[in-house]
Amino acid sequence: MKKLIFFMTFLIFTRIGMGLGISAGPVGIGNFFLGAPSITESNLNQVLGLLVGADGQPGAAGVSGANGLNGLNGTPGAPGVQGLPGIQGAKGDPGIPGTPGIPGTPGKDGTIASVGLGGGAVAIDSCDKEITISIAQKFMGTYFDIDTVEVSEILQPNCKNFEAVIFLEIMSLDKAITKPLRTLECKGDVEEKTKLTIDITKCNANVALRMEQIGSNIGLQLQLAKPV
Repeated sequence: MKKLIFFMTFLIFTRIGMGLGISAGPVGIGNFFLGAPSITESNLNQVLGLLVGADGQPGAAGVSGANGLNGLNGTPGAPGVQGLPGIQGAKGDPGIPGTPGIPGTPGKDGTIASVGLGGGAVAIDSCDKEITISIAQKFMGTYFDIDTVEVSEILQPNCKNFEAVIFLEIMSLDKAITKPLRTLECKGDVEEKTKLTIDITKCNANVALRMEQIGSNIGLQLQLAKPV
């Protein structure tokens, strides 16, 4: 009996009406706020009630959808503006000088060859085999002074580092003295010349020499002037 009273009280508070099938007349069952319409056809032997059950368990996760299509590549961007040229770097230090090459073998000095005062070709056994000598004279009114000696047809570049040496025997104006007083040497650098003119006066302390003071021959030698 207690259980029935408790159940009826529960239904009253939940606003659900109920009726028992005691008579043949309509039973009013309905919401207390909306009224109680008559129910003509019902199972009067049943007790109506609304109970809220506990929440059910969550359903299983659905199947994952298919992957989307790959996106299209975007259009390349426009090239950027070219940067300004950089500042020129400092000048580098000079490189170390290379090792000097091995000096060449010096040529041998030529022997002294002589030619008559009229000049001509003279054989020289050095940088050249044959050299030509000619003498220029200066007329002084009653006699001739020797002016210059020209050495020509010098072979280049064989004789580039050589010097020509002229040898003159100086005789006395006194014809009774037949021996040479001295020998005059006069030098001139050949360098890259093929023809060399030697001023005899400069080699004789700027004093002129008469042709009659010169011996019968002129000597010539080509010798190495400086290391190669």
